[in-house]
Amino acid sequence: MSGTDSYIPGGYVLFARKLFYGEMMDKPPLYFKLWAWMLDRANWKDRDKLKRGQLVATIGDMQAATSYHEGFRKNTPTPDKIRSAYEFFVKAAMITTTKTTRGLIITICNYDRYQNPRNYEAHNEARTEAQAKPSIVPDDTEEGCKKGKKEKTILSSRDVEEHTDDVAFFLTKKKRKLTGKRLDWFNLFWNVFDYKAGKAEAADSWLDIPVMTDSLVQRIVGAAKQEAMRRPDLHASGKTPKMAQGWLSGRRWEDEIPAVSTSDTEAQATTFSPVTADEAEKIRQRFAQYDN
Repeated sequence: MSGTDSYIPGGYVLFARKLFYGEMMDKPPLYFKLWAWMLDRANWKDRDKLKRGQLVATIGDMQAATSYHEGFRKNTPTPDKIRSAYEFFVKAAMITTTKTTRGLIITICNYDRYQNPRNYEAHNEARTEAQAKPSIVPDDTEEGCKKGKKEKTILSSRDVEEHTDDVAFFLTKKKRKLTGKRLDWFNLFWNVFDYKAGKAEAADSWLDIPVMTDSLVQRIVGAAKQEAMRRPDLHASGKTPKMAQGWLSGRRWEDEIPAVSTSDTEAQATTFSPVTADEAEKIRQRFAQYDN
């Protein structure tokens, strides 16, 4: 077979094998189909004002891409199912999103790393069972979303891209710029707190915290996680939950004391524990790059 005969038109996208042993495989088939479509649609080089690994898509685009036929009947996922899927990708550090008038700008995290064949083991290497089934954590699928990147998705309080000397920032309600390590920490908190209202105001409250350390971020994120778990009960009882701005300004992460007993199951269920050891390690690794 000649080189011409073996050529496969249309190019390719790569899937890391560890993807098949992560949390994605416990999700509905829609998730995997949407993920494959995003990889296919993402720019493979900078063009059309988008960076390599970015694409623009609307909810309608994603619905069309993930619809399917059963006989003569066409099944189309609802907008809520689409949102649930891509919000899972965001929380798993697989993508970041920015709203624009054209739709969502979706950035595939670590696109260069995962779409470079040279970063995978050679096909002729001896493979053990442990190599075939690597040990991973759920959000390790596209870990370290911004590692090694100078060009990042740009966010603003109006959900419009802004750009200054290739530095990403979020413009707060008071027109202050949240950048660098604080921005990454804030995005982590925002995703875990999971109350998508008043982001610009919350960013101001985040900047007002005078001293920010790894340990403090771990505590805040752990408390935010607990707050998100409590929120449905507050709604059910007719109470109004705190928005992120008020929660941060009131230093609500200090309201509760970490669990003191690991053997008392009931106490664990009702007493706040900031973060698990694994979660703390993930946070530390995610931001270790800035300490170099």
